[in-house]
Amino acid sequence: MSDTHTLPFVDYEKKYKEYDSTELPGILFLHYSIIETYGNCPYLNIFNDDNELDTSIFEKRKKWLLNQKDKGDLYYKLYQNIILKKKLIEITSELVSMEVTINEYIISIITTYDIQLISMWENTKTLCEEYTKKKIKNKLTKEKLKNIIYNLRSIYIKTHINFYKFLSLRYNIIFESVSESHNEGDSTTRFLLSDYEEYLDKYMELKNEENKNKRIIENTLKNMNDRFNKWYTEKNINIVEEKQIGRYFQIWNNLSQTCIEERLRSYSSYYVTNNLINNNIIEAYDKNKYVDKLYIFLIQKYNTAYLEYKTDIEWDSKNGIIKNINNISYDIENDTFILDKKFESEILQNEDELNTLILNHIYENKTDKDLLQSIKSKHKLSKCEKNIISKKYKNMLAILNDAAKKSILKKNKNKKN
Repeated sequence: MSDTHTLPFVDYEKKYKEYDSTELPGILFLHYSIIETYGNCPYLNIFNDDNELDTSIFEKRKKWLLNQKDKGDLYYKLYQNIILKKKLIEITSELVSMEVTINEYIISIITTYDIQLISMWENTKTLCEEYTKKKIKNKLTKEKLKNIIYNLRSIYIKTHINFYKFLSLRYNIIFESVSESHNEGDSTTRFLLSDYEEYLDKYMELKNEENKNKRIIENTLKNMNDRFNKWYTEKNINIVEEKQIGRYFQIWNNLSQTCIEERLRSYSSYYVTNNLINNNIIEAYDKNKYVDKLYIFLIQKYNTAYLEYKTDIEWDSKNGIIKNINNISYDIENDTFILDKKFESEILQNEDELNTLILNHIYENKTDKDLLQSIKSKHKLSKCEKNIISKKYKNMLAILNDAAKKSILKKNKNKKN
């Protein structure tokens, strides 16, 4: 296999399409709605560093789609309609069926007036097909058009119905008016004309839908190919840079708990993509799993005051994003996130001792202030450490109170029984 990294785009595109998956084509990941909904797929490049096909990419694409909220449903629908052209095929099939129906109806009308005109009608359709096949309209093709118009006028004289409208739509031929009068004929003609025009309206609707669908497919493929060209020219590597979208443009202390949680989730996604995926620590199809893991970790640390604004969280109120969270890292060996934060107080380095001390103060009906006063007599505490101990006390008290309420309710229920 030739060096794919140095090929001109036209040659690279040809080789890419030759080796790429037909079921999960890479170019479809460049559809604007896929990028908008899922983000950039990091599995576009199908060749490894030795310029050989890396078939594992296709399985990674599948897993990446499976880990999206809709399990890749958007991608697979686009695949059906843009690549396989399923919707267009259905419309075209319906059009062909409608053409048969209209043709049969026209023959039944002609038969009502003059059965000998049927051969003229069939000949007219044949002439239309021959006329449309000729791209250059020479003298011979122009003569065919005259014959078509002559035939249609002859049929109109007998039926008073302009069948050229159907042929004009069917073969995309612009006819001059073939009517010789405004005579609408008798009541039978008016009745037949009404049904005929209903068929035409439905046919025109389908024809417009078919043309619209063709344009959508053509434009979509062109746009995706332009993006593919840009991707190859600029990168040709499976790295995706994620940027946060700003929200809540105000100081941190004015943010509600809901807003803070939403910003921590946004940062979790940003961190996982740029620090774990792009450094090949985890696979992109596992992104949601690690975003959830980091988000839960950050919320737990924030709610217990281990994670603080200013000290740990760098908030950019102008852009509405968390720029950075200090001391956060990922432990590959234990598959967990770490807040590498040093505390001066020994009490915070021994969680079991702290938990025991808190429980004793709760059982003695002492407040968190009493607890802090007791600890401060033995240990020097920073503001951050005071907040952590106070929150830990309140959380444990809430848990014990909740357990006590449930126990009382259970006892009362048993007494009634």
